[in-house]
Amino acid sequence: WGVVSGRDERPKETYSGTGADRVETTSAELKKEIREWDEKDDSAIGIITLKLPKGLRESMVRDSAQETWDEIKTQYGTPRAAGIFGIFKEAINFELREDADPAMPIANLRSIFTRLDDFGLRLTDQIQAMILLAALTRSWDNLAMTMLSQYDAKSLDLNNIASGIQDEYSRRTSIKNSESSLTARLSGIKRY
Repeated sequence: WGVVSGRDERPKETYSGTGADRVETTSAELKKEIREWDEKDDSAIGIITLKLPKGLRESMVRDSAQETWDEIKTQYGTPRAAGIFGIFKEAINFELREDADPAMPIANLRSIFTRLDDFGLRLTDQIQAMILLAALTRSWDNLAMTMLSQYDAKSLDLNNIASGIQDEYSRRTSIKNSESSLTARLSGIKRY
């Protein structure tokens, strides 16, 4: 990957003199390093080429692996409006399940927001928080209303809402566990 990313640069031949008097003075050891680097570069180009669809191979391959990779990034690295819209739809169609711990789904929603931000579509903290609140099931509507009444529009943010949802989930889980425990104890009473 170092060759493709540009981290490992090709060693340079050495010369002395100028113009017509210029003579290559590259040592045998440096020539070996250059050959090895060229072989790595050729291998990287080969691997990249094999991963490309046949119709794109000739148009994408350049003189070096780094140039080839840069061309692919230029052509396909940034999604067009349809790709960004697809990611945006993931965000607005996001739903939390009532019976599942919300920690991982909320982390997934955060990664969707990060991807949108990376592609130049920055949703404000307030919009992110409202998308998360909209993801709650109907049985959690009271929580949404309570949380919205606690914040003014400017201080509404994803972290506060996520924390409140996680706290409510923990509260509901502990109540459910207490009820299950009480039911188990009551059903264990022997009747004579």
